[in-house]
Amino acid sequence: MSVDRILHYLLIAGGMWVVGVAASVLLVVIAPADLGCQPSNRPLWARIALNALGWSLIAVGTILLPTPLNGIILVFIGLALAEFPGKRSLLYRLAKNDRMVARINAIRRRFGRPAVRVEFEDSC
Repeated sequence: MSVDRILHYLLIAGGMWVVGVAASVLLVVIAPADLGCQPSNRPLWARIALNALGWSLIAVGTILLPTPLNGIILVFIGLALAEFPGKRSLLYRLAKNDRMVARINAIRRRFGRPAVRVEFEDSC
C-alpha cells in the first residue's frame, strides 16, 4: 500500500470524525431537554420519521463508539427518539452516567440551551 493511499484513508477518516463531532454537537443542542418524554398524540408520519431517525442514530452511534464520546451521545439521542418497549428504564440507566450527562449539559450550556432532564417520570 502506498503512502498516498494511506494518507487518503487518513484524510477520509479525519473528515468523518469531524462530521461526526459536528453532528453530535448539533443533535445535542437541538434535542429537547426532556428526551425521555414523547407525546403519543403525534401524527403517524411524525412517529415514523422519529423512529427512522432514532434507529439511524443508534446505528451510526454504534459504528462511532470507538471515537471519544461521539458514539454514545448519538446512541443516547437515538434511543430517546425511537419507540420500543422498555425505553424509559433503559434511558434512565444510561442517564445515571453522570459523566455523560455532564458533558451533554456542558455542550447545551455553551449554546444557551437548558440542561437535559434525567428524571423519566411516567407523566411528562
